[in-house]
Amino acid sequence: MKPSKFLSLNARDFLRSLIIAIGTPTLGYVVEALNQGSWDIDWKNAGIIAAAAGCTYLLKNLFTPTVNKNDQ
Repeated sequence: MKPSKFLSLNARDFLRSLIIAIGTPTLGYVVEALNQGSWDIDWKNAGIIAAAAGCTYLLKNLFTPTVNKNDQ
């Protein structure tokens, strides 16, 4: 699958943002649980963190120009 062009997104970008959106709060809560010794999860806060992480990744990809390996 080809990388997306400048100011555009493709399915690969959305799939990777989903991975980031799931992984970020998961890792954050695991670290917090290990520090506190408790596995209480605030689902509202986890959703906000996941949405922010996914949107940030999509925005980063939206404004990152495509780099050809042949141009380097």
